[in-house]
Amino acid sequence: MKYRIEFDSIGKIKVPGDKYWGASTERSNKYFNIGDFLVRPIVIHSIAIIKKAAAIINASNKDLDPKISKYIIKNNGELVNAIHPSSSISKGSKIGKGNFIGRNSSLNYNSTLGDSVIINTSSVIEHDSLIQNGVHIGPGAVICGGVHIKEHSFVGANSIIRENIIIGKNVIIGAGSVVVSNIPDVIYLHTIIFCLIPS
Repeated sequence: MKYRIEFDSIGKIKVPGDKYWGASTERSNKYFNIGDFLVRPIVIHSIAIIKKAAAIINASNKDLDPKISKYIIKNNGELVNAIHPSSSISKGSKIGKGNFIGRNSSLNYNSTLGDSVIINTSSVIEHDSLIQNGVHIGPGAVICGGVHIKEHSFVGANSIIRENIIIGKNVIIGAGSVVVSNIPDVIYLHTIIFCLIPS
């Protein structure tokens, strides 16, 4: 593998040549790699818009090479998908822009993802499901066939949504929930934990 040298306030560090991040991210990944929590795609997109605006202003002030400015303006702001190589995407599935599909996750036949969707580690989206923009699906969740999850909803870790269910907008489903009927917009479900105490 080819590496390049990047610098930050701590010093220099080798970064894999196929990665777009800099020294601070590489150092964090190397020494503090404690989870898969990522920056939400909407934040990344917002930063891209700011960079595009800065390129336009700096070009008009002649503070930025016109070739570099043209490239930034043309290509910046475009949302890209991050799909882990161990995930499984079936034929017939449609994927929007700016999505994250985590390790060992599955998107099954004829399912559709909108934009800026997060499907966390080991989650399953079964056939014919529609996941709209900005939905976050926690680790280990199972979305059965024909489910429709509307915009900006959150499905907690290890939750199960039964087949042909409709989840409204901005719904938060707590970890470990089993959803067996439709949920209208903006309702919170939580898990009830039962403890058996030995006699």
